[in-house]
Amino acid sequence: MKRVSYNKKGAWIIGLILLVSCSKANNREMTLIRDCTGTYLRFDGKDYHVCNITRTNGYPDSATVKVSFKMTRDCSETPGAICTMDHENEGWVTITDIK
Repeated sequence: MKRVSYNKKGAWIIGLILLVSCSKANNREMTLIRDCTGTYLRFDGKDYHVCNITRTNGYPDSATVKVSFKMTRDCSETPGAICTMDHENEGWVTITDIK
């Protein structure tokens, strides 16, 4: 019988936890924030910069939306910033579903 080391079991468990926790980050109720630097989704006091802002058309500023998204390293779409003010955020997100 082959024995699995504790390190491999631990890595499996950590991977499973990360997978489950990442899926929970999606399909959340978030607040849509717009300012001169762009469009953001706010959750738990943290803002996430929206890359594909056209998905938010039809939703007013401060609207509560149910949204699924994925984190994105870079945004190839126009972010829509019209000023140089700094807006602290957790990085870029691409919206995959919004209601």
